[in-house]
Amino acid sequence: MTGMIGFGTHNQPPGTWSSNCSLALCTVESLTHGFSLPDIAAQEGRWTPAGEPIDLPPPLLERIERLSRQEPATSVNMDGDTLALSVLSRTLPLAASLSGVSHEERFKRIAQVAALTNGSMRAVLGCFILVELALDLAGGHAPAEAYSRAKKRITDRLGEEPELAAYARLLEGDISTLSEDEIHTEGEIVHAVEAAVWCLLTQGDYRSVVLRAVNLGGATHTTASLSGALAGYSAGLTAVPKAWIKQLVRSKEIIGAAERLFEKTAALR
Repeated sequence: MTGMIGFGTHNQPPGTWSSNCSLALCTVESLTHGFSLPDIAAQEGRWTPAGEPIDLPPPLLERIERLSRQEPATSVNMDGDTLALSVLSRTLPLAASLSGVSHEERFKRIAQVAALTNGSMRAVLGCFILVELALDLAGGHAPAEAYSRAKKRITDRLGEEPELAAYARLLEGDISTLSEDEIHTEGEIVHAVEAAVWCLLTQGDYRSVVLRAVNLGGATHTTASLSGALAGYSAGLTAVPKAWIKQLVRSKEIIGAAERLFEKTAALR
């Protein structure tokens, strides 16, 4: 892949998006009002490219609808389902609202939002790793430095958590030193986090990061969503190719939501 095209797996035109971006945009929009789990769930129908989610499974849609009505949610077992990876995209926008918030409160909010999709400890830890990295990137640290800082902070605070061992390649070593053949994209939570961080660290600009993620194959909608978000936290909107923004469905609305969130969280920076 060398650019943005359409009519692939879901036969959608260029510039549309999957559940990953839809759920991320729900979080962005909700955070412009403040932190509220029912409000995050209620946004689901408002942030789709064509009026309805393209690839969300019925059990997850039912859970979202119940939460939006502030009703008790039934449990959803999505372990092993690649669509459960959308939990990572859904929580990553939280970084914009967590600057200056205590470590304990950051973890609590991330776990609460993750539970809307997949509340397993392994999933929560993956979300937390990405948000912690995003915080350092948004703070002006270069990707390699941000990665080092986030690793130390996470292992210092959560080193006793047994599930953290699943992220050993990411937290105990340097994921950027691995070859492409060693990066997996089969649809596991840990693999998605590793791949996103690897793409960020091994490429120099936003376009290259996203294209590298797509060209890894596998769960490309997740890897590209996550690595692109991280690259965005690092370099900002001006780094996104203008041609891609022009093709993006509802691009003005998306940028508007981002600007509202930026203004809402200005006091935290």
